[in-house]
Amino acid sequence: MKSKTWTRIIALTLFAALAMPVSLMAQGKSSQKHAKHHQYKVVDLGTFGGPSSSVNCCDHQITARGVVVGSADTAAANPNPGCFNGPLGGTDCNVNQAFQWQDGTLTNLGALPGGYNSYAQAVNSRGTVVGSAENGVTDLVLGIPEFEAVLWRNGQITNLGTLGGNESVALDINDHGQIVGAAANSVPDPASMFGFATQTRPFLWEDGVMRDLDTLGGTDGVAFMMNQRGQIMGQFYVQGTTNIDSIFWDEDGNAVDIGTLGGTNANCSSCGPWFINNRGQVVGNSTLAGDAARR
Repeated sequence: MKSKTWTRIIALTLFAALAMPVSLMAQGKSSQKHAKHHQYKVVDLGTFGGPSSSVNCCDHQITARGVVVGSADTAAANPNPGCFNGPLGGTDCNVNQAFQWQDGTLTNLGALPGGYNSYAQAVNSRGTVVGSAENGVTDLVLGIPEFEAVLWRNGQITNLGTLGGNESVALDINDHGQIVGAAANSVPDPASMFGFATQTRPFLWEDGVMRDLDTLGGTDGVAFMMNQRGQIMGQFYVQGTTNIDSIFWDEDGNAVDIGTLGGTNANCSSCGPWFINNRGQVVGNSTLAGDAARR
């Protein structure tokens, strides 16, 4: 589907260029003489000896200094049952570990003691990286390795912990060192938003303390991204329903239901907020009434 879409876009672009009046094309060429063009080249960031590497969509994964974070396969076989690679790494039969790339050097950030896989989700301007890593313990309910939110700073890994459950993941960090993500608590929940055995709760981690964020009475939620003011956006289950709304938290932790465009967002994996700027403006997409279409 994506290839067909790109083919159509390219075709339309070429058609528009061919249909452009000669005078306009000449005018464009004249103005281009005075324009400054950036020269780009493609750089393969590489792997740790395995077949693939990746960065995750939509978080802060590159800095102004060209630091990039993500995860890459090693040559080692993944010992996890079914080659399970954690909450966001998908299925892969190689050990996959977090990386930091800068100036042509790919650095392995490692995992927690006893764990194999790790995943970098975001980096701030100071080079502090956040994500998740296996801790070497098996979740006896889910039958998978436990993974917990971590930060990497100055070559050291720090476990941010959970809210009483077995799993957590850090999804974003700002330049003040505030971290947001999702963490399991101790309340059993077969419909957990992240597939945990217990409720999924949005958190703000700051100065060594993980704080459970308000979800307006809903059981589950996740904090996706934050800005430099400490404002946060995410999603949550609306109280008493399985409807998923976007949510905004201000600097003081006060929650606002952003709502939808008339739909429920249920069973729509790509619906929700996608970015927040430093003015507190949030963009994303939502299903319309009836959930047959989204905008």
